[in-house]
Amino acid sequence: IPTWIIKWLRNSFLKKNSQENNSEKIFIDRSQSIFKHCQIINYKETMEFLKKYDFKSYRLENLSFTEQINLFKNSKMILSAHGAGLANLAFCSKNTKVIEIRPEHHPNKVYERISKINNLNYELYSTPKPNNSNVNGDIEVDLNILKNLID
Repeated sequence: IPTWIIKWLRNSFLKKNSQENNSEKIFIDRSQSIFKHCQIINYKETMEFLKKYDFKSYRLENLSFTEQINLFKNSKMILSAHGAGLANLAFCSKNTKVIEIRPEHHPNKVYERISKINNLNYELYSTPKPNNSNVNGDIEVDLNILKNLID
């Protein structure tokens, strides 16, 4: 992604940002996605863990574009499995902490690039392939690793 695209998006849409209060720690919930890749296998366990750290869960498909801009602009920490919703990183404030979870060997590094352009504090949590191929998803979150990334 060229830098000019991110700058254009910010210049074009950040002025539409409202000052609504959102949670400072957000989790982008992809559990309703029709795609089975980049889905968290131990979803319920992960959600319970994140509640202890004051994360609020959002399904971006339920938010308007302006609400998504506002959400990302005002958040201090964003956690998400790899997915299109992370394109909204273009609207984050400098130094926002971003934790992207994606399966190892996943070739797409676009959100790392957006984070670099916007001077975000980006961390990648690359997960190994699950042992059981009959599970719904390809990401198994190790909560100890996640705790270290959050802290």
